[in-house]
Amino acid sequence: MSPYYAYKILPIDVGFDHLVSVDNYILYLARYEVNRLLDFISSWDFAKNLALEAGWEGDIREGPFVFFLPFPDSSEMCFAFIFKQENNGETMVVSPVRLEWLSESCTSEVASNGTRMMKFL
Repeated sequence: MSPYYAYKILPIDVGFDHLVSVDNYILYLARYEVNRLLDFISSWDFAKNLALEAGWEGDIREGPFVFFLPFPDSSEMCFAFIFKQENNGETMVVSPVRLEWLSESCTSEVASNGTRMMKFL
């Protein structure tokens, strides 16, 4: 599995209504792109575990949602995840692309190279 980065950031209160829920994206994949379904579910499971390492308490107030980013040096898009936890509304972002601006302002960052996790804060 490629590296992933998890960020615990201050609450985000606006914009979630523009995103696709993880459940709806799973339904889409099951109907139109079944060959990508297991990879997506595996990535979502991995993202939740990495978010726990970054300080997520395991509950979700809003989300989870999937969003897409261009993969560096590639013609592909990759999926990333965002959700808001109940406690203080802190927001978790998990991405296979390092998001430098989040790294600079997050309260916790964890990275995985596929075999081990590294906590930065």
